[in-house]
Amino acid sequence: MGAYAISNMAISPDRTKLAITSKTSTTGTLTSLTGRVDGALLCRFNSATGVVYDGILLDTSQCYGVSFSPDNSKLYVNRILFFNTQSDITQYDITKHDSSSIVSSLSAARSISGLFISGLKLYNDSLYIAYGGAGAPYIHRINKPNLAGVACDFQDSAIPLNSDTKCRFSLPNDVVFPIAASVTSLVTMDTTICGVDGLFPAISLEATKDYKAFLWNDGSTEAIHQVTEPGTYWVQTQNGCHAHTDTFILKMVEFPEPVISIDVNVLRTTQLYNTYQWMLDGVPITGATQRTYTVTANGDYRVIVTKNGLCVDTSNIYKVNNTAINDVDNIAAQISLYPNPANNQVYISAPVSIRVSIYTLEGKQIMPLTDTRAFSVSSLAEGLYFIHFYDKKGKLVKVDKLVKN
Repeated sequence: MGAYAISNMAISPDRTKLAITSKTSTTGTLTSLTGRVDGALLCRFNSATGVVYDGILLDTSQCYGVSFSPDNSKLYVNRILFFNTQSDITQYDITKHDSSSIVSSLSAARSISGLFISGLKLYNDSLYIAYGGAGAPYIHRINKPNLAGVACDFQDSAIPLNSDTKCRFSLPNDVVFPIAASVTSLVTMDTTICGVDGLFPAISLEATKDYKAFLWNDGSTEAIHQVTEPGTYWVQTQNGCHAHTDTFILKMVEFPEPVISIDVNVLRTTQLYNTYQWMLDGVPITGATQRTYTVTANGDYRVIVTKNGLCVDTSNIYKVNNTAINDVDNIAAQISLYPNPANNQVYISAPVSIRVSIYTLEGKQIMPLTDTRAFSVSSLAEGLYFIHFYDKKGKLVKVDKLVKN
């Protein structure tokens, strides 16, 4: 490699050939430096092993830019004719890897005065050429590099650049390592927000991490965006080579705030929810997971409720301070219901006169208040029911479960 000073290398699109050029002069003459060589060399190339072999010397003058045609049939070389004054873009037919036929196929695609050294770059089906020298605000292009001679269609100053931009010597190298493709768009799954009593809470939306530039649909440019109503929101982000767009779809479900009411000694939520958990003095009450709860002790009661498997809220405290509760507890402890489970007739044992009513799990009354010590359940569907026991003054003293077989 010590023979090459200022050089370029190209691999054919089919990865079977390699070409290298060399320009050694740094003094304004065509005199090569000691131990250095000028020219253009074409070789066969094994892309699997990296072995380069069977080289053909195409030129011994100073050469710089080099590129293959898209169909692998032509090789283009930037040959410097007079230092800093004139160079040309030469074309070789390399269909056959034969020295005499390739060298004899030499033709000038274009001779350019004052070009000096020019880099060549194949992109898609066109060949791009840097101006060289002091640079110029444009790039040349060969539009049909697969065709022979002037038919290749050299277009002078094909791509104009900004007035303060110049192209000199070379064009960007190929990227030799893979870059992950940009995720151009990502739509999140619909996100449902719980609107407590119809109010949409403030939500923070966060753009994809590791990106530096942000633009939200309303013009905001921060990474985190605050929203206060349902709708569709998007953010565009950029970070170097990558671009990303996230879309957020926010929907709201109505979630009434839980409120506790009382009927004698039975606490109840004013609205229906999916699940319930009653608490006394901040501690969950074991088994108290229905819409209603019969008070058995004084204290601060609250209920945790859920809806749609998503929304969760806790009621305010309902304070119970009833000195008669202990009497109710004594009566309730002596009331029993049998048999349970039952198929037909159910009997009640109680120390005082008792009135009975039957409710479904949903709180619907299916048997009106009745003064009885026995009742039939034969007409009821199989399942779980609640039996409410009242004293003769209409005070609820106990709620018991009944299983109908």
